[in-house]
Amino acid sequence: ALSEQTNAVVTLNKNSGVAQFVKFPHTNPMELAGNSAYDKSMSFLENHKGIYALENVSQSFIHKGTETDNYGFKKVVLIQVHKGVPVFDGKLMFHFNNQDRLTAINGNYIPGIKTNAVPSVSEYHASSIALETVHHQNINFSGAPLVVYESKLYIFQEGITEGYRGAHHLVYKIEIRNDADVREYI
Repeated sequence: ALSEQTNAVVTLNKNSGVAQFVKFPHTNPMELAGNSAYDKSMSFLENHKGIYALENVSQSFIHKGTETDNYGFKKVVLIQVHKGVPVFDGKLMFHFNNQDRLTAINGNYIPGIKTNAVPSVSEYHASSIALETVHHQNINFSGAPLVVYESKLYIFQEGITEGYRGAHHLVYKIEIRNDADVREYI
């Protein structure tokens, strides 16, 4: 319906079947209701939920930010969340011209997540396991102490980096480093 209404070119993700790229004609960018580029992005999602298989727009995204370049073009970045937990690689970017009209949308939305968003393993325990795992890799040639630099909880879809759609898991992404010769993500 969006393509017929606006002449937009909609490219679907071959694994999920949801929109991956939407490009509006240069001569006819989409005008949307809203006071800001963010409001307009949310308005688009509310009115076109079907292209992303969205159920609840306001609970599916957090606003990472809006950037304006020196030409007045804006980019709104929305991070996908499930029950408040960020979804790994779940991000939509809305591109607006200098008249605040939507010219394109790109990114990745992962539909159908039903995973429990409450971890059964504490962040402390997961970090301890990650430290021990990196220690046993025998890659710390400098001998500098390994530390947990960052730990973040995510919903991760199996196969996302290999190009297939697998199960969803609640995971910690943990960065272990020593600021000398080790920087590993577990």
